Amino acid sequence: PMSKAAPDKKLVYNLLGATGICTVPLSGFCTDLPGFRVTLLENDDEKRLKIWHTIAGALTSMLYPERELSI
Repeated sequence: PMSKAAPDKKLVYNLLGATGICTVPLSGFCTDLPGFRVTLLENDDEKRLKIWHTIAGALTSMLYPERELSI
């Protein structure tokens, strides 16, 4: 169950659910470092920027739910 998953796995699961953007938890790479990995292959600068803003906005909302995001 997700309740016993590593924090980075929970984060990427929630990020996927909130945005539809798939990232990979670093714990899947046999490391003790927290976080996630992103490989972005989008060539269109406008789309790529939108994806990064979407990730940043979702992470900000998850980590600081009391803040209102304005990017």
